[in-house]
Amino acid sequence: SFTSSSVDQLNELFPMAGDKIGYCGAEFLSEPPKHSLHALTDYLDVETNKRVNFYECRGVPQIISSSFINNNPWVIPIDIQSLSSKDILNLHPFLTIYDHSYQLAGYTLNDSNHFTAVIFWYGKKLYYDGMKPSKDSRLVPFKPSFLNKEGSYAYYFRVVTN
Repeated sequence: SFTSSSVDQLNELFPMAGDKIGYCGAEFLSEPPKHSLHALTDYLDVETNKRVNFYECRGVPQIISSSFINNNPWVIPIDIQSLSSKDILNLHPFLTIYDHSYQLAGYTLNDSNHFTAVIFWYGKKLYYDGMKPSKDSRLVPFKPSFLNKEGSYAYYFRVVTN
């Protein structure tokens, strides 16, 4: 399951229609309409070294529609550094973002600048450690005891349908 920080991260990366984000911050060129949310603020004009007052819009922009700009990306990396080992073991196997499905392909782990990976391959969960001495010991079946490291990133790959 995702923790609130993971959900917040997804919401920030992929805002949905109706979400409100930040505040406008645009400068009104004249007196703002009385019904608008605004504030009188100022900045230092570096050429004249004088403070300049202006009205700043404090309205809250709302997302009207959301989608990927071109094609949907083939991979979505999600920061899992703040997740516990239990949360990492329970990562959602699928995500739907803007009506596109993504499947968890694996995640990286970090221990003192040594990275390892958990890879999902044809229904199997494998553990990869490139520092192991033999080829046969580098890619082995995953065991929960391998999660004695911090999470790094989870990688979700686009589900391709024909």
